Amino acid sequence: MHVYPHELSERYSIDDLDSQFVLSRKEDYLPDHWVHVSLGDFFLASHPSLPCTEIKDKENHVIGYCFGHYITECGTLFGILRLPHHQKFDESIEHLLQGLSGRFFLFIEVDGEPRI
Repeated sequence: MHVYPHELSERYSIDDLDSQFVLSRKEDYLPDHWVHVSLGDFFLASHPSLPCTEIKDKENHVIGYCFGHYITECGTLFGILRLPHHQKFDESIEHLLQGLSGRFFLFIEVDGEPRI
């Protein structure tokens, strides 16, 4: 049996797919009524129950997204995610990740390439 992501909401109740996500190169394959974001030539859709927070750089540009439940180093469940400024981009990402805990993943663009 083959099930394509865009058929999920047709074959299953939305309640069956709580907190799930789909990553695809084709936007047509993403389930309707889910949160849709894109980076580069990748599209990611998440069930409405999976929190999605924008990650911004120091110029306030969106450079990625955090999906899931995270706690900041200040002890806040959810909050503004701003990339700390370091000379090297990967050092900034590492510093951001060191300040988070919980159950989450990042969908972020690094050197023009989307990364999870």
